[in-house]
Amino acid sequence: MKLYLFFITIILVCGFSQCSSKNETSENSKKDILKVNKFKLRKGKTLKDWNCHEIEDNNICIPSTWKTIEQNKVYYFTYLDNNNDNTYFTILRYNASVENIDSKEYLKETYLQLINDTLEKGMSYTVKRLIFKNKESYYCEYYTKIDNISYITYSMIFNQGDFLYDISLKAEKDVASTNYYDVFQDILYNFRIKGNQFFSEKDKLKEIQIIDLSTL
Repeated sequence: MKLYLFFITIILVCGFSQCSSKNETSENSKKDILKVNKFKLRKGKTLKDWNCHEIEDNNICIPSTWKTIEQNKVYYFTYLDNNNDNTYFTILRYNASVENIDSKEYLKETYLQLINDTLEKGMSYTVKRLIFKNKESYYCEYYTKIDNISYITYSMIFNQGDFLYDISLKAEKDVASTNYYDVFQDILYNFRIKGNQFFSEKDKLKEIQIIDLSTL
């Protein structure tokens, strides 16, 4: 099986919540558990001058200045509104049973690419498992460097029905914190599967786990 993982993947949770941490030892590794005392999701903005695309049973909205690329390797791909082709927004979708992949295996493959890539140097990462009342997802931030330019990739990974999704935005690190992070949130909150919003400010978050990818 070949996964098209790109360093070409909601929210930074503790930025919007009050969290306390504790250490919990499992059979395989030591995990950090963040207890959620207060949590509030920011509601996505009303989208003005954005383009929305229907792809099969999904609805995807992006800024109108982004350049969508017609291709057949990934589910959806667009460049951002700049002159750097190393920055992009993409949605990867896999049939989990056909590809024999789940979220943990996918994250493991991503980690191996992160540490073995010879063109793009992996500097660091954070991965949070978000456990909601009726679903879970993984929010990831990957920090990499190409030709002395630093990048950050925001990635949200989750299962819905038969499919595994990876929604990702990669931007230059120096500009990401002021521009693209909020845009990434708005995309997530307006992403719909079969007409239903997957992420909502009404989602009740029960627990946040810090994941060490090297132990998967």
